[in-house]
Amino acid sequence: AEIYKNPLIEIVKIREITKTENEYKTISNFDRRVLRESVEEINEKSMLKIDFAKVRKGRNYNFAVQFNISSEFDEKPYREKKLG
Repeated sequence: AEIYKNPLIEIVKIREITKTENEYKTISNFDRRVLRESVEEINEKSMLKIDFAKVRKGRNYNFAVQFNISSEFDEKPYREKKLG
């Protein structure tokens, strides 16, 4: 699958988007309950394939997430399914 995007998003921004600013105080809980669960659901229910890595920014515990998003739309089984 072709890689379409690799956005790097700060954890603070992801917390704003997901409205979890006051939940999952530790990065490990946020990782497990928000990031991993969301990515698993997207991977199961769509043609997108997402994985991610946490990136430490600076000396303190300011993290960002590097997403790797690809699509299987161009793969042969999908094309045959759509054409057939």
